[in-house]
Amino acid sequence: MRLLHTADWHLGRIFYGHHLTQDQAYVLEGQLFSVIKDQAIDGLVIAGDIFDRPLPSLEAVQLWDRILTRLAAMKVPVFVIAGNHDSAARLAAGRAFYGAEGVHIWGTPDQCLEPYIWESPKGSIAICPMPYAEARTVYDALDLEEEAYKNDLNESYHAWADRLRQGIPDGMPSLAICHAFVAGAISAGSERPLSVGGTDYVQPKAFAGFTYTALGHIHNGQQAGVESIRYSGSPLKYSFDECHHKKAFTIVDIDEKGHLSLSFIPVETKRDLVIIEGALEDLLNDQNRRRDHEGDYVLARLTDALPPQDGMARLRKAYPYALALEMLDLDQGPEDEITIGAYRHLEARQLFAQFAKAVWDRDLEPDERAYMDTLWADLEKEDQV
Repeated sequence: MRLLHTADWHLGRIFYGHHLTQDQAYVLEGQLFSVIKDQAIDGLVIAGDIFDRPLPSLEAVQLWDRILTRLAAMKVPVFVIAGNHDSAARLAAGRAFYGAEGVHIWGTPDQCLEPYIWESPKGSIAICPMPYAEARTVYDALDLEEEAYKNDLNESYHAWADRLRQGIPDGMPSLAICHAFVAGAISAGSERPLSVGGTDYVQPKAFAGFTYTALGHIHNGQQAGVESIRYSGSPLKYSFDECHHKKAFTIVDIDEKGHLSLSFIPVETKRDLVIIEGALEDLLNDQNRRRDHEGDYVLARLTDALPPQDGMARLRKAYPYALALEMLDLDQGPEDEITIGAYRHLEARQLFAQFAKAVWDRDLEPDERAYMDTLWADLEKEDQV
């Protein structure tokens, strides 16, 4: 059988104040269904973080509804687990009704104590869902007795996987679906930590014995230890730390004997995330770069000596979808070196002097500096009252 593994859709994501719902629809409505049809996909796996927040926007919920409606009409079974960004209870609401339509959703460990046997036209496979959960939640759901499991995510997930493996019929291929940080994976930098204190990762050996483990949480597609344990990555880039990622849909082929093969379909996004670097005037006058990135989300890292006046407004005239501007180097010269780190330690009046210099392109005159010192002294007296 042929499965499509995806995860971390983060529907409703707001990026630097910009709503990404249209970008998400461009990929998920514009390409996902084409891949399902063209690649003869038998089932769709979504390994958590459907939404970006527990209370998603109306637009995000509407997009999710349109996708599920089309998948149900296409008779493509869907296997979904909750991630750490999702509200497990809300995501799994109506799961019995959805299940009758071929959309299988698991939100909490107590719903996932035994495999779901999917009998497809091409054979049977044991689906072993492991949605995001804290160690204590897993401990309670499995009714474990050893206190060590309460706060140890790795140990609790091992026990959970063992419980699921026990229910797999002999000789039947199996698919684990899990949303967790698996040791050895490289984080993209934009994922939230999964725990505060204690062990926040799961060792790959917890998934030993499953034919394939479809992981979610890490946004960069990669295997976690071995080929059969893999993150699909997110379908879109959700951080400038991800600007060099190659996003793709993961195609998983499993035959009746449990043999596994993987292939990848590149994702084409509506807009790319790019980082450009240089002096502001150079970036504004570089016609080739402007043409290449006029439709992309841009982070500009400026090498100007001082923050330019109206820098963001000027940047957006050349790059309409510029989202952020950073100063890479604020050196004032060998006698007055001011770096980004140094700025953080300047006193308020020094920061004002640097700001005035950036705006007026000159140092304060002696009488201006004296007047500023007088004002600052008055303010400090008021603070002491």
